[in-house]
This record gives sequence, structure tokens and C-alpha cells, in this order.
Amino acid sequence: MALIDYPDLHTLDPENRRAIDRFTEEQGRPTLLRMMLAYSPPAQEAMDSLYHPVVENGRLSRRLKESLFVAASDARKCAYCAGGHSRFLVNEFGYSEDAVRAMRGGTESEAWTDAELALVRVVRSAAAEPGSVTEDDFAALRGAGWSDAEIVEGLIMACHAGWTNTVAQALHLEDDLVTPEFDGYF
Repeated sequence: MALIDYPDLHTLDPENRRAIDRFTEEQGRPTLLRMMLAYSPPAQEAMDSLYHPVVENGRLSRRLKESLFVAASDARKCAYCAGGHSRFLVNEFGYSEDAVRAMRGGTESEAWTDAELALVRVVRSAAAEPGSVTEDDFAALRGAGWSDAEIVEGLIMACHAGWTNTVAQALHLEDDLVTPEFDGYF
């Protein structure tokens, strides 16, 4: 069980309830993280203000950004975030579970180009140990065809994952993934 009880969604303030209802409409259910963020409406608002603009805009595709988020979450050992977003990659972009597992671990798969895999590996390193990224890593990414703007955009996904991973792991949300509505997380 999570270390804090989930709030009663029926007693939330209207603005926070609308945010959770919008997500439920889109995804079919509120996430455990969003329910916990109901304890902090400013955090809920910040997450909504950051996630979609960052993931849906910019030079990198949404598919790649979601993949980087999953890889960063896996590197940080956040089963909750890696599992949920892995399921999204399968459902939304049609990847096989095996292809997503390979990408999460930074291993080769037919689903990922060599350039994408190189970016995944650096983002995984940045997520696990930010100071471990070197000039050689950036040179390799540039050699694979990534611009500096694309590299920074990729690293931002490691930062975004770090925020959500910290909240999810500290609250032990992964402990609640065994319920039927989370069947299929991997």
C-alpha cells in the first residue's frame, strides 16, 4: 500500500477535481500519482502545465519523448512510472512489449534506430547519475545526427521523469500496481 491514503475524490476542491476528471476522460481512470497530487493543487497544476507542452511540442516526436521518459524511469527504478508509460507506448504507438523492454534497458531492437538508442542510453545515464554524462557522450550524440537542441530536449525528459519518479517512489505507489485495473503494467 502507498504510504499515505489516497484522498477521497468526491471531497476534492472543484478545480482539482476538474483536473482529475479531464485525465480520467482521456485515459479511462485517474492515475495513482494524480490522485496523490490532489493533496497539493499547485503541484497538480504545475504537472499539467509542464507535461503536455513539453511532451507534445518541440523538435523530438512525442513517441520518442515518451520513450525517453520510460527509459529514464527505468534507469531510476521507478516501476510505477516505467510501467504506466510503457503501457502507453504499447497502446498508443503500437510497440510490442518486448520492443519497449529493450528500449527501457537501452538495448537494441528493430523498433529503435541507432540514433534513438544512442539518445536513450545517454538519457538513462543522466537519469541514474546526472554527473556521469560526458563530453564524449555529447560528441557521440552529435555524430549520430542529434542537434544540441534535441539533446537538451531529450535530457529534459530525464528531468521530468525524475520529478514524477521521486513522488511515486517516495509514496510507494508501485505497491498498488497489483490491483486489477493495473493489469498489464510491465
